[in-house]
Amino acid sequence: MNPYLIPFIAAFIGWFANWLTIKLLLLNRKQLINEQIRSKLTSPENIRSILPVVETHMDIFLKEKLPEAMPVFKMFIGESTTQQVKNVLMKELDSMFPMIIDQYLRNIDAESLIPVKIKKLFPIAGAALGFLLGLLFIILSHHSS
Repeated sequence: MNPYLIPFIAAFIGWFANWLTIKLLLLNRKQLINEQIRSKLTSPENIRSILPVVETHMDIFLKEKLPEAMPVFKMFIGESTTQQVKNVLMKELDSMFPMIIDQYLRNIDAESLIPVKIKKLFPIAGAALGFLLGLLFIILSHHSS
């Protein structure tokens, strides 16, 4: 075999290996969003960490936006009732968020998570690296003989 073909063979192998890696990742989106990641994102600790932000927005909604949209609401419902409504809603959201996040993650298209540039450049980078390694092999084999 012609030793000068080695860089081209190595380039093809590098390109193919990286191309195959991306295809295998996209073959089953659970490679990217697996159960372990899903369970961490929907864990009670992580849900509780976002609830203060939700509670702040809930306060603004119940105390400002809802009375603006429905002035009658403010006339008949006082602060203690508003607080009770907020408490019930927060409790409900605490139980709903894991299901919402889980459903959201199941609907994510795994292919969209990998930018097009990476999908195109990753195999090319493998080919370039393979070619360079093939050249290095030729240089070292000629240098050592």
